[in-house]
Amino acid sequence: TWRKNNRQKHLETRRCWRKRDNNQEKENTRTKKWRETYPEKQGESSRKWLKNNPEKNRALSEKWRKDNPDKARKMAKRSQEKRKLNPKYRLSHCITRSIYHSLRGQKNGNHWEDLVGYTLKKLMKHLEKQFQPGMTWKNQGKWHLEHKVPVSAFNFSSSDHIDFKRCWALSNLQPMWAKENLSKSAKIDKPFQPSLAF
Repeated sequence: TWRKNNRQKHLETRRCWRKRDNNQEKENTRTKKWRETYPEKQGESSRKWLKNNPEKNRALSEKWRKDNPDKARKMAKRSQEKRKLNPKYRLSHCITRSIYHSLRGQKNGNHWEDLVGYTLKKLMKHLEKQFQPGMTWKNQGKWHLEHKVPVSAFNFSSSDHIDFKRCWALSNLQPMWAKENLSKSAKIDKPFQPSLAF
């Protein structure tokens, strides 16, 4: 269609229309309605944009937080409450942050499930099978998601590296009481050979 073939022209026309008659409200209403009608397209579109624009996304997020400190605080508080009440959300958040830090911020907008090759549901089942007496999803925090071979033992800088896959494989993950995990630190129990760093 014309819109696809003349994307820049179309975007510029929309921008002018919004400014000209102060049509921002109408545009917001239209966008909201489209998102509600096509949630799967919206999600796909957002993921694609995030993947292609990680730097831009970081800058926009930072700017938004600076411009909207009260809203940012409320969002952070809501997220914190959700983590307290919802074990699935808490675990997903924990994995997201861990992967983000292990890749030193180079996640490039990918959802962690896409990076590791298994779902949250599968991870939860895997961990539940290994729960020690007293471990439940409600007392997560008293126990940690632990790497049998610690993250620091692997050589990787991207999610498609073999060591990243080995590090985050289900076979390398287990639940462990927090106290035990903190005392274990980054010790390796069995001989382990990471791939060579070049």
